[in-house]
Amino acid sequence: MEDVAYKKGRVGIEIIEAKKTIHSKVRNGKPEVVIGVRVTGNISDIETNDLDLTKSKTIHELENRVEQNIKRKIEQSIQKAQEELKVDIFGFGSTIERDEPEEWEKLERIWSKAFPDLSVQVHVEAKIKQIGTITNSILEDID
Repeated sequence: MEDVAYKKGRVGIEIIEAKKTIHSKVRNGKPEVVIGVRVTGNISDIETNDLDLTKSKTIHELENRVEQNIKRKIEQSIQKAQEELKVDIFGFGSTIERDEPEEWEKLERIWSKAFPDLSVQVHVEAKIKQIGTITNSILEDID
């Protein structure tokens, strides 16, 4: 479940499918990792009366907010692993070993020192598949 702030309320998106790819490369002796995440979700919960799900612009805006939320969470987790824990809990070293075995031989012995400075790019794509039944929010009656 991904909660997205929307104007004066929030929208809950149930993530029904998630796929990830992780690739690495070494440029000028410096390792880089690229993470791609694709999620598909359904709108499951709406707590705002400012939402018009009949407009594709609204759906795109929600998708962008889900992408931003997920990207932020991933980046914060990576940052914590690199700066506080200083441990490769995500297995990026294994990814480099798989993608660039010759370069990994050079990096392996210094990986604990190289990991905190590892460049990691995160790309997230979100699609909202179903929006449910479109009716006016009961919150309109409360205001």
